[in-house]
Amino acid sequence: MPMVDIFAKAGVARLQSSVESSINCIADCPTKLVPSSFSLDQKQTRVAYGAGAQIMVAAVAIRAEYERISATGGDPDLLSLGISWSF
Repeated sequence: MPMVDIFAKAGVARLQSSVESSINCIADCPTKLVPSSFSLDQKQTRVAYGAGAQIMVAAVAIRAEYERISATGGDPDLLSLGISWSF
């Protein structure tokens, strides 16, 4: 008979993003195009939460999980499915 486990989780996540851009012209640059550079480095610590379920039949487990991080500029989320075999 299969065994079903349901779980929820909560915690914190650290998000880090870095962006660098530069525009350089050697010759014949359009007048509106000004050589410049741009750099952005952000670090955030935010709330993370999720839920999932696992079904275990003999030595095989199938697990589905959903995770989301509350972040400024959007809420990245993840839906995953995994299979494991215990021996």
